[in-house]
Amino acid sequence: MKYKNLILALISILILTNNAEASNKKIKVLLLIPPTVETILASETRSYITRELRSLKNVELLLPDKDITSLDYFLISIFPVSLKLSDGYGAGFTVSYVIEYKNDKIEHNVLVGGPHELKNLCEKIIAYFDTYWLEQERKKQK
Repeated sequence: MKYKNLILALISILILTNNAEASNKKIKVLLLIPPTVETILASETRSYITRELRSLKNVELLLPDKDITSLDYFLISIFPVSLKLSDGYGAGFTVSYVIEYKNDKIEHNVLVGGPHELKNLCEKIIAYFDTYWLEQERKKQK
């Protein structure tokens, strides 16, 4: 009887440990911004997007060419463009983005916002990514 309880306790611990590891598994995300984007605009966009990604649970941000060891990651490619009037004043931003996962699923969208809405546009992209892409992946991991 004593051994049955010990074996049951060990099995319970093993099951709980395996479930904890699955729930702690990080979802990998690679962010790419083409080098042709204006330097300041690219760095602002990267800052906003990475800040939003870091705030999500179970997300690990990959660095291009350094952390890529498998194809098991989400790819977010963002191309921000500053819109200017003919007199040179900023009229707003447009952000084209592509989300891809394992060459299996891909989505492209374009957002347009006013001159002070770059941060808001980046937040919308990551909110959409979290809701429609990451939630499905989290459900698979459970």
